[in-house]
Amino acid sequence: GRGKASSRPVLNVRGLEVLVLDEADRLLDMGFQRSINAILEYLPKQRRTGLFSATQTKEVLHLIRAGLRNPIKVQVAVHHRGQSSSQRIPVTLSNYIMVCETRDKIAQLVAFLEKHRTSKIIL
Repeated sequence: GRGKASSRPVLNVRGLEVLVLDEADRLLDMGFQRSINAILEYLPKQRRTGLFSATQTKEVLHLIRAGLRNPIKVQVAVHHRGQSSSQRIPVTLSNYIMVCETRDKIAQLVAFLEKHRTSKIIL
């Protein structure tokens, strides 16, 4: 016989170049630390990883140390001259969403970037 079939799906990740973990703090709060660590162990070591988190908890910092090489921290801070503010999002920040057909994504992205050429943009 062929032996017992595995209940785990087989996924070829050898060609994976970029991993994005959004809301990492929430994933850890919900108890997914073991799962995230297992995924990181399974993935190629040569990859770029984007880890996004609204807060820098002890668990997020541990995940950064354990799963990322050469991490770079990007932080958004709001400063008002002479005022203290509880506002966490800069008033000048703009969010955009575009709904388009798959075939039009690149053209729409290029048009957006051209229209906002002088702006600072995170995609």
